[in-house]
Amino acid sequence: MPDTAPIGTPTQRSVGSDWRSFYIIWAGQLLSVLGGPMQTIALSVWALHRPEGAIGVSWIAAAGTLGVLVGTLAGGGLAHRYPIMRTLLICDCIATTLSLVVALLVSAQAPVVTVVPVLFLSGISAGIFSPAMRSVAPTLLQEVDLERANSFIAFSANASMLGGGLIGGALAGLFGPSLVIVVNAVGYFAGAGSTLVAIVRRRRRLDPPAEPSLPQPHEGLFSKVVDGIRYVWRAPWIRTLIIVDAVIDLVTAGQLAVGLPVLGNSSGGGIGIAALFGAFGAGALVGATFSSRISKRFNVTVRTVLWLDIIQAPFLAILPFVDLWAAMSCLVISGVLNGAANVYYISFLQRNSREDMRGRVMSLLLFASLCLQPAGQLLSGIFFTSHFMGVTFIAGGIVMVATAGIALTSRSLRNGELAGSLAAR
Repeated sequence: MPDTAPIGTPTQRSVGSDWRSFYIIWAGQLLSVLGGPMQTIALSVWALHRPEGAIGVSWIAAAGTLGVLVGTLAGGGLAHRYPIMRTLLICDCIATTLSLVVALLVSAQAPVVTVVPVLFLSGISAGIFSPAMRSVAPTLLQEVDLERANSFIAFSANASMLGGGLIGGALAGLFGPSLVIVVNAVGYFAGAGSTLVAIVRRRRRLDPPAEPSLPQPHEGLFSKVVDGIRYVWRAPWIRTLIIVDAVIDLVTAGQLAVGLPVLGNSSGGGIGIAALFGAFGAGALVGATFSSRISKRFNVTVRTVLWLDIIQAPFLAILPFVDLWAAMSCLVISGVLNGAANVYYISFLQRNSREDMRGRVMSLLLFASLCLQPAGQLLSGIFFTSHFMGVTFIAGGIVMVATAGIALTSRSLRNGELAGSLAAR
């Protein structure tokens, strides 16, 4: 029999949904993630005004992505082996320290190459953090609440792209990039503080604690990673979705992480970059906010997610050929589609994965989505510097459509192996 939980059958938890602890963590992480786009824009502006140019932007993006890739290898196992909220707390403390180091290097006008290893280490921390954060909702809440919780998490990520992008662009132009990066460090510190409050509250509220201890303490972390890979390999629908996500991220990573800074800088410097990131964030915010409401009225399936990927492809492909305002409009539409798709995607995986494997599935999902991103980011930097930006964006759109289209013919999806839609949950 397939090594997955019965589709559409929520696992009953012994403890009811602890929304208050979830809100406490979410509020702190809202402040924490707000600084991410701010630092991205600040570093992009800084690199584009140095001799490295677009290549420097690609180095910065790839360094962080490679770090996340390394961190996520162990992130799923750590999320299952150690208390999830303690993992979040430690990662935010590490991120605070590393952001301050980056701010010092940028303030000292150090070469771009000196910032790369620090961003790599910061990425490792983020790679460990992400699977744990994605496991917070299943840990604190009942399964019927997952779409709502994931909408909140997606809201914070997309709101940060909107608000953080605009604030970051303005602050970078007024006060320089180093101050923006310090603000990012303060956000990480706020995230650590909120997690600490939630930990204390949970310990007082629950006896024994709700977060289960490891059933087999002697089992090594590596064996847990291997078990997660085996679990995913035996579940065709998970394998299909992860492959699709990895290929699509190959092209979109370069378009968004490198392409938007280059396009925005040519149209208005830091403000132009902030406007493009903000437009995408605004659209994604709307998509993530209304996705849970739509799923209650319509029969949303994984095939719906694939169609959303296909529809958003042309809006990304035409970005180099339009002016700033038209590009912002395209990014708003693309963001709406992307925001909704992400909420549905994560919710499907959380609900239909075996409970003790959720952290590892989230880790492998993140790993798959990141494994090809550095290549896409570095290649985009090379192509953009060689004046092949338009061709690169068009090729990316074709790859997105082809990948999602092929996945729609997958037997596991077509025959309804993933039969549990998100409607009427």
